[in-house]
Amino acid sequence: MNSIETPKSIHIDRMALDQELCRHPGELLKISEERTRLDNHLQNLKQSLIETKRKHEFLQAQLQLEYRTTFNTSERKMTEATIQSYVISDPRYQDLQSECARLEWEILAAHTRVSETDNELNALKIKGHMLRDLTALYTANYFSTDAR
Repeated sequence: MNSIETPKSIHIDRMALDQELCRHPGELLKISEERTRLDNHLQNLKQSLIETKRKHEFLQAQLQLEYRTTFNTSERKMTEATIQSYVISDPRYQDLQSECARLEWEILAAHTRVSETDNELNALKIKGHMLRDLTALYTANYFSTDAR
């Protein structure tokens, strides 16, 4: 039968409960700080995406105006679809489109990391409860091997 391997951060050494109890708040604080840092990073990414999308929309309007003015002076009549195809094929538009896609992927990855950190925090909180229970058992001599 395969046993599930527990990560080092949630492993409890029953023979060193005093050290485990001393170490636990620091581990919890470390993960909490990491969670806060990741959440701030996620918020910054979301703000960058909003700004990039605004630039994207503004550039799209600028390019449409530019192409409309250019083609109005020419002898050819341009349809909306043709103008839109010129806008979409413009390298400046494509660069901003790529930047939006990159930021969306980074946001997805950041969400994943935040979820993982939340899981680590929950596991450490459960570890705290387990440490409390094990300490109570130890105090009650549950683990005593004395045969009286």
